[in-house]
Amino acid sequence: MKKNPIIVFFGPDGSGKSTHIRLLSSYLNSLGIKVRSTWIGSHHSLVYLLGKSARKAITKKRYYMNPLVNRPVFLPFLPLNKLGRKLWLCLELLSLIPVIFVKVSLPRFLGYVVIVERYIPATLADLVYALGEFSLNSFIGKLLLRIIRTNTLLVFLDADYVTIANRRGEKTEPRMYINIQRRIYKFLSKLFECLVIDTSQLNMEETQRIIRSYVLIKLRER
Repeated sequence: MKKNPIIVFFGPDGSGKSTHIRLLSSYLNSLGIKVRSTWIGSHHSLVYLLGKSARKAITKKRYYMNPLVNRPVFLPFLPLNKLGRKLWLCLELLSLIPVIFVKVSLPRFLGYVVIVERYIPATLADLVYALGEFSLNSFIGKLLLRIIRTNTLLVFLDADYVTIANRRGEKTEPRMYINIQRRIYKFLSKLFECLVIDTSQLNMEETQRIIRSYVLIKLRER
């Protein structure tokens, strides 16, 4: 398993993650490397699923104003006091563990190089958006940061909000959400060794060429 790294693509939606994962997977397969692509995000969280059920039962509103962070967030089912925030973090961790085992650890054990979209960086960004900086400094936040360090190649695909809005149209998330995502992703890219590409400045072919070169160099080092 030590020879089979996890390749993580993270960045705001619209930065090109899915496209470049697909291209990289095809390229590595053509070289005879066994690849398994997957997606792990907050939609796997018990908090998300229970909050979604709460929205259907209580209100049709998708967001509510969170006084802790002074911004709209998805309607939760937990009170956002100190205990509620800690419980939220615990549920996020408990939600991630089985998903990571099934989608990442097991394929690696079977000899695959696993390429994951979003993964822990996206979870941390969503937690900071919903709960504030408390998330990063908590025990669970530090544990998630430690997991990222374990045999992981990180690729941060960034893009400015105008580019994202042009690519995603009506599906574009609110500017505040994108800005917080990008801030956390930039923080993580400085914290860890990470390939950073602004896809609003490069075309798809140039971006993919850089990604392939970076990944092949890292794989050879192992």
